[in-house]
Amino acid sequence: MARFAKFAAVVCTLPLLGAGPAQAQQIDLSLNLFYNSPSDVDSGGTWEVVARANADSFGIQSLAFAVSGVAIDVDLFLPQGRVNGSSVFNAGFDAAADNVVDLGTTSAVAVTAFQFASGGTEADAFYGFGTLSDGSPNFAAAPAGANTLGDAYTTLTGVTNIVWSDEADAFGEADWDNAALVASGTFAAGSTPQFENPDGNTTSGTVWTSLGSATVLGAVSDFGLTTITETVRTNFMTPGLPDYNGDGMVDGADYALWRNTLGDMVTPFSGADGDGSGVIDLADFTLWQANFGALPTGAGSVQTAAVPEPGGVLLGLLGVASLGLFRRQKQGIFAGRRPVCKNREYRQKLLDTQVLPSHNAAIAGGN
Repeated sequence: MARFAKFAAVVCTLPLLGAGPAQAQQIDLSLNLFYNSPSDVDSGGTWEVVARANADSFGIQSLAFAVSGVAIDVDLFLPQGRVNGSSVFNAGFDAAADNVVDLGTTSAVAVTAFQFASGGTEADAFYGFGTLSDGSPNFAAAPAGANTLGDAYTTLTGVTNIVWSDEADAFGEADWDNAALVASGTFAAGSTPQFENPDGNTTSGTVWTSLGSATVLGAVSDFGLTTITETVRTNFMTPGLPDYNGDGMVDGADYALWRNTLGDMVTPFSGADGDGSGVIDLADFTLWQANFGALPTGAGSVQTAAVPEPGGVLLGLLGVASLGLFRRQKQGIFAGRRPVCKNREYRQKLLDTQVLPSHNAAIAGGN
């Protein structure tokens, strides 16, 4: 039986000599849930937490949060490195997931990270975490094309977990593209991970408000003036939406699947059979067209793109028909039954009574 955990991440630094500007700063956290079956919230799956800082800051400097309902094995993606000839990690976020606290029905995994300020020797701050896309600390071995902030470090070696923020947002929300992956793991069937504040401790964090030099750390925001927001986003799709290829979005890929299997007889509600008739037909296209752009219920946004017009559907149908590319139904539960797509009368009726009239009406409406 899977063991669940309450996962707590803490990222911190030692106090700095100088105080940062007394202005409001913000860190946004998103708990992203990816269900094994997007239409079933009890199917279990994987999770990740990504974090972004306000654009006028210089990245996340510290962070503390907790997630419940997850397995205790947690992968961390906080960048680390070594400076000043150290043989151990002493730069960036030094993460240690070795403090497991048994809370009875759940467990808590404490993770700490710190950055040292060591007077005349090289500093160890990694700026831009949560603000830079394709981010990396500034040093000679930084990956080609990576974005950096601040002076170059000459003694930095052994850097891990770079580049950060190197992929577009999992749910297609562009304003999350600069968010950096902090942690990830799995959750079992029947579990619903969520942010929590155990023992009255609230989610907290700070950001860099200025860039330091190669030897002096930058200024940091005040805890009391740093707002933390928590968002949960999921790939859950309302059952019945025409996400024919099961990728969590109703988009052009679903149209392509419908077009390429048009006329096939299938198990009801499988493939591009959105209405459960057992036949891939125009009704399934209509359902797709009406829901085009729908994102998972938990994503909170809608994609926009061009929806094929009836004329485009007509050309696609005629092209397939003229080339004789209607697919034969694979052997299976329908073995021995003649696929609808091979029935010339059905195909012609579909063109004459449904596709052509809608195409002509569209043309008439545009005149």
